[in-house]
Amino acid sequence: MLTQIDIENFKSHLHTTMQLRPLTVLTGTNSSGKTSVIQSLLLLRQSKNIIAAGLELNGNLCQVGTYEDALSKQASNDTITFTVGIDDKHYEFCYGKDGGRESFLKLMGGFDDDKQMLLECSSLFNENFQYVGASRGDARNRYLKDALVAGAECSASQISKRNGQCELLANFLFLHSDQTPVICESPSTGNGHTLLSESVYWQNLLTPGVSFDVVSADDGRSYEIRYTKRLCGRDGAASCCRFSAENIGGGVSYSLPVIVALLSAKPGSLVIIENPEAHLYPSSQAVLARLISLVAAKGVQVIVETYSDHIVNGILVNIKKRNVEAGDVVIYHFETSPRDFSSVSYKLEPASDGSLGGVPKGFFDQFDLDLNTLVD
Repeated sequence: MLTQIDIENFKSHLHTTMQLRPLTVLTGTNSSGKTSVIQSLLLLRQSKNIIAAGLELNGNLCQVGTYEDALSKQASNDTITFTVGIDDKHYEFCYGKDGGRESFLKLMGGFDDDKQMLLECSSLFNENFQYVGASRGDARNRYLKDALVAGAECSASQISKRNGQCELLANFLFLHSDQTPVICESPSTGNGHTLLSESVYWQNLLTPGVSFDVVSADDGRSYEIRYTKRLCGRDGAASCCRFSAENIGGGVSYSLPVIVALLSAKPGSLVIIENPEAHLYPSSQAVLARLISLVAAKGVQVIVETYSDHIVNGILVNIKKRNVEAGDVVIYHFETSPRDFSSVSYKLEPASDGSLGGVPKGFFDQFDLDLNTLVD
């Protein structure tokens, strides 16, 4: 499990140190450095095949631009350093400008056997990893088959290979529909708990009445996600009607990749999720917060970036309900320094009753501010 990440001179981060837990929540104001924390991890992962030589700034998972884009404008030196903590060990990756390639940073220092072992054992670099980006959720019913995913077991463990768009969701579900999920809460059927049945169950909790299935399309080159919804006809009889992704609601297409990524993860895996709350009503966000908490309690490391107090409060509620231990959760609130516009982070550790102490001004206080105005 990742236990720490240190970021020096990367974008708005002059020097940021974060202790990571089974469930780490990143929140805060816009353009304060939350996404850059995730990018630091994605940059290392997408460069794993060349990491002994350098860092690729523009790859399948994220595109940062050039060295000038990556280096903090307030940096005191010309190197970018990421230090990753794995259990009780720390691995430093220091990168500098490569004269001939603007989007490639060369490794400064050596690459020893310990770092090579890190590539093989850490969920940040191996296939026990999922990234669900903010740009997911393209409302479509049909997904092209991916020959690499269909033909290589190691690649078949990914629901996305570019920018966290989850474009391989249907392909993944079709291949792994019978997998045993990490959470088995749905009513057991004759086939037992499967990734598909559990995903349908949780999707129905988020959007009642909605179900889906995954089939191989007639053209043999694509998969279809077929959505159905329970409706009541004029005669009062209930029936299931089929709907396209465009007509079933944006919350379904945005939440399904989150559900699948969480349920399919094995203990020891790493799941990074941006904005899980997208297009979801507050009560549905609370359900999703419960799933996130339950999965983290099963030994899956989850890093969540969110703007939603319903996600944060939902996790705190699940701490109080003992669905996840308080010591397994940490929340970081980010702001921008008015002095030099660098990232400033506040570490918040929940108590066992779900309460938070020492919260900074601006931490999800807009509701209280509005309410005070309304009742004044």
